[in-house]
Amino acid sequence: MRSYRSAASPTTGQFFETSTGRLGLVVHIIQFKESEPGTFDVLVSFSNLPPGHDRFTYRLYNAAGDWILRNRKPA
Repeated sequence: MRSYRSAASPTTGQFFETSTGRLGLVVHIIQFKESEPGTFDVLVSFSNLPPGHDRFTYRLYNAAGDWILRNRKPA
């Protein structure tokens, strides 16, 4: 995973990566909860999708120190 610096453009409400000027994406973690031992449901929203279609729940589990995606579904 790489960290980026971004800047918001007030006139468009979009985010841009400051070093390249390319359109960016903001991933907002809304909820993070353990559904069973070692397994977590993470509700996220994506800034590039329209409202009402921008939220997904990811189910992740820990396997020997690595986080594995089990599934993804619209929220």
